[in-house]
Amino acid sequence: MGLILLATDLDDTLVGDDNSTQVFNGLVSRMRDQQKIKLVYITGRSPESYDQLKNERSLLEPDALVTAVGTEIFLDGKTKYDNWPMVAEWNSELIRHSLLNVPSLEEQPKTEQRQFKISYYLRNNQSSYELVKKILRHHPVDVVYSMGLYLDIVPRGVNKGSALRLLADRWHIEAEDIIACGDSANDISMLKRNKAIIVGNAKEELLRWALQAGNENIFLAKGFYAQGIIEGLAYYGV
Repeated sequence: MGLILLATDLDDTLVGDDNSTQVFNGLVSRMRDQQKIKLVYITGRSPESYDQLKNERSLLEPDALVTAVGTEIFLDGKTKYDNWPMVAEWNSELIRHSLLNVPSLEEQPKTEQRQFKISYYLRNNQSSYELVKKILRHHPVDVVYSMGLYLDIVPRGVNKGSALRLLADRWHIEAEDIIACGDSANDISMLKRNKAIIVGNAKEELLRWALQAGNENIFLAKGFYAQGIIEGLAYYGV
């Protein structure tokens, strides 16, 4: 195994139990000292929301940070990668206007609305989710609905998985040396093409996907939060 790229979601994946997060920090710090690992956080949070979480939970500084469900990349966790995403068509105002009359759709705060991400709350409403997809079917976008609450609209093909591939290419890391960790549906794009760790507290939506995915490199951890990641790393021989 060469240099490992470890990519993890934050809320309810790495973060959730402070003790296991600190054990994770110690493990990764030792591997970094031996130059064996690149650590990437991939989150739906905005950069501002991430900074607050990092300080509250004493997270390690990552080698790269991906925010807003894959639409923003920060090298060394701070320097924005300006050439991402490469999008020819994106009209956020037109998208918002098209969805004005969708029942139960509620815009998230302004801090969560990003240049290439439109975010709503939609509480356990599959019919409105299907209506959003129908309305936007001719737009070059992807609609991601996770945890029965968060609905994100992003440019087609721009997601956690595609951002992770860009970083892997930049660091010349092969696919077999990428390990991705998650707990909900918005992590699927990075779990489906890499070695995957699904933590023990994962949402039912992700467990259903895992059973149907056909990816033999999926490890279903028993441990919750960071303990599940540590368990998965041991499974993959890290």
